[in-house]
This record gives sequence, structure tokens and C-alpha cells, in this order.
Amino acid sequence: MRLDILVDAFRDLRSRLDGVEGEAARFRDVAAPVIEYLDELYWPGKPDFSRVSLMGSWSRETAVSGLSDFNITYEMPNEFLPPAKQSNQFINEIYLKLSQRFPMIERRPVSRSIAVTLNKGTIIDVRPYFWMKSGDMGFPDDLFSDGWRRIQPNFAGHAFLQLDPIERKNLFVICRVTRVWRAVHSVPISGALIDTLGLEFMSKAAHRRKDQKYQDCLMRDFFGYLADQNPIQETWRVSGSAELVRRTGNFEPYAAAAHTVAQYATGKASDGEERAVIAAWRYLLKDFYSNY
Repeated sequence: MRLDILVDAFRDLRSRLDGVEGEAARFRDVAAPVIEYLDELYWPGKPDFSRVSLMGSWSRETAVSGLSDFNITYEMPNEFLPPAKQSNQFINEIYLKLSQRFPMIERRPVSRSIAVTLNKGTIIDVRPYFWMKSGDMGFPDDLFSDGWRRIQPNFAGHAFLQLDPIERKNLFVICRVTRVWRAVHSVPISGALIDTLGLEFMSKAAHRRKDQKYQDCLMRDFFGYLADQNPIQETWRVSGSAELVRRTGNFEPYAAAAHTVAQYATGKASDGEERAVIAAWRYLLKDFYSNY
């Protein structure tokens, strides 16, 4: 493959998907309506920024502006600590209270979080937690044997930092591009699982330390990696964490189809056939992929 004729398929897309650091820094401003209402309900007269943490894709720099929710944890006073096996009832009570202020709201059965859609369409995904005696953050989840899931807001952040700078930048790109593809094709895979599998993939990817012109090859190979997952596997363990992430649907057939298209695109890129490359990636990513 000659680098001098290789089409840099993600040249414009990279800049379009950058800038998440600035948006992440203002998450408390974005989520202020929800945070302030929770403060009124559970900590009246005691506002404290430290009880709210950012988690999810924005904290890992894998978010896509306009697509990614703002996932936050919210510390609850111990006086509201529910008895074991009543976590579902507890979450439902919070949901009902929030629904009195925010009509566009839903409970998410897999994450067991509460998603609030604000007027501008921004989604604030809330996980209320308690400090456990062990020192862990405990999130009510009756799918666990004791009714509690131990959570780490930046569950993969430290693992991401272990990568060298080139690998880390390449990982950010494939995780962001996968989110765009997921949105365009309604693929049933969570952002947490995208990042978990992206980190696993990067440890063995052939192009992980190559120039950014090979990011389309990384993306092609990642689609193949997703397609090759065991379709009966229900949970994956997050690297550097004891936390589990669950399957949200059968994403493997979608990934297999995307892998076929990406194989075509990378082949055309190696031949310098820019129009064919653009057409293929626009099929996968629609309006997020420019015409240059």
C-alpha cells in the first residue's frame, strides 16, 4: 500500500468529532436543571458540586456532540438508603419525583438509570448512588445478588491513559465513529460496550500505532471484531475495573454488514479512488461524513 496515494478517509471527520473536552468541562451547567431539582428534593439548602460526577463517554473523551448523553452520578443522603432487594422501588420513587418537573423522562432497564430530556434535546442520564461501608459507590440494581452495583464513574479512564498517545488518539476516533454508525443504523449496542470492546480491540489491533491515515483500516478491523463477538455472551468485564457492562441487543449482524462496506472502502482508499471511498463511508455514517 503506497502512502503517497492513500486516501485519508477520516481527514475531515476527525476535526468534526473533536472538541469533547470543552463540552465535558461544562457538564454541571448543562445538567443544572436536573441537579438543582435533585438538590431541592434531597439536600435542601445544601448545594455541593462534589456530590455530582461525570461518567460515561464524556469522561472518557469518546463522546460525540449532539449524539451522546451526559451521564452523571448523584450522591444520595444515607437516610434514603433502601433496604436490600428494594432498589427497584427506590429508583421508581426518584423517577416519579423527577417526572413531576420533567415530562420527557424514561427509566432505562439495562443501565437502571433515569434519562431526562431537557428542552434543547440534551439528555441527562442520572445514576443516584450511596457511599457503601466498603468505600465504594453503590448504585441500586436488583439484578445483582445483594441489590447493589459498585460503580466507578471513570471506569476505563485509567486504562485509556495506559495507551501511548498515538494508540489513545486512534482509540478515541474508532469509539466516536462507532457511535455515529450506531446512531445512523440504530445499532443495539451501548456506548459503554463500544468503549469496552474498543479498548480490548486496541490491545491487539494491527494498525494501533500507525499514522492517522490508517484509521479507516482500524475502523474496518473494529467492525470485524464486533461482528466476531459471541452472540450469546451477555456481559463483559471492563478493563481496569470490577464493573460489568451488559449487552443491549444483537449488534453482531450490523457489524458484519458494516465490515463488508468498510473492506470495500479501504480497498478503494489504497487505490486512491476518493469518490468510491466517500460513497462507502457516507453509506455507513450519512451526514456526519462530509463530501470534502
